[in-house]
Amino acid sequence: MFAPLLEQALLEGMRTAEDGSHIVLEPDRMEAVIASVKQTAAAAGDGGETVLVCAPSLRVAVRRLVSAQTDGLPVLSYTEASSAGVAIETVGVVREQVPGAASAKAVASQ
Repeated sequence: MFAPLLEQALLEGMRTAEDGSHIVLEPDRMEAVIASVKQTAAAAGDGGETVLVCAPSLRVAVRRLVSAQTDGLPVLSYTEASSAGVAIETVGVVREQVPGAASAKAVASQ
């Protein structure tokens, strides 16, 4: 899952085009988000299937954003995750990485 302020920024960066929804952020900020998702997915990879959970309106755009960068990391909406009928354990929160600072990371593990 994303930190609330980051998720809000992603929602504000949503743009609709002919080929679907996309997230538009400054290039450095986009790279930081992708890097945090990649690190989090790698750290959470032990035991169980790792999935990224986000707001329903972000799911398709987040999937487009991270899929190629994370070897197809599954992205579910909160609604999909809660209706899946399986136990989901949150292992942390994806936050923007600040250069030179330690970053908190996370993804939900199914």
